[in-house]
Amino acid sequence: LVDRTARNIAGIVDEDVDVGGVRDEPGDVLALAQVDDMGGRADLVRRRLVIDVPASTANLGAGYDCLGLALDVCNTVAVEAVDGDGGVELAGTGGGEGELPPVRSNRFVAGLEDALEASIGPRPASIGWRIVMHNRIPLSRGMGSSSAASVGGVFAGHLLGGRRLTERQQLQLATALA
Repeated sequence: LVDRTARNIAGIVDEDVDVGGVRDEPGDVLALAQVDDMGGRADLVRRRLVIDVPASTANLGAGYDCLGLALDVCNTVAVEAVDGDGGVELAGTGGGEGELPPVRSNRFVAGLEDALEASIGPRPASIGWRIVMHNRIPLSRGMGSSSAASVGGVFAGHLLGGRRLTERQQLQLATALA
């Protein structure tokens, strides 16, 4: 799942994304090439990106919990680093709408901050997040919504941190969130 997310589906999406009142047209979000050029904490503020993270299943007959499969249903998450009180703004549609609190213990936020810290060091206290989630993966239905949140957060932190983490490091961070 980390490999598919990293190689095939992160980056620009083909739909408009509303990030906290700023309307991003398709192609206006942060492209992967731009992410590669980013440095450390100094230019973190106002970085933003949009990623898609697929649903998954591990209920594959004899391979139960050993074999996995990415599904064709994805959550789309827009995240922007903002300067201020260091808080988390979280809005969402679809699965979990109105139920996901804007806290650091949220799987996406925890993965984001763990990967960012592993990439560039501790988050400055004034840096917070504006996150908009379009959750197409239903919660508690065996389609990996928790895994998608963890993997999506880790991958977003990896991108915002300048792509410094190996796939193995990303996998270790994502599995530690369980």
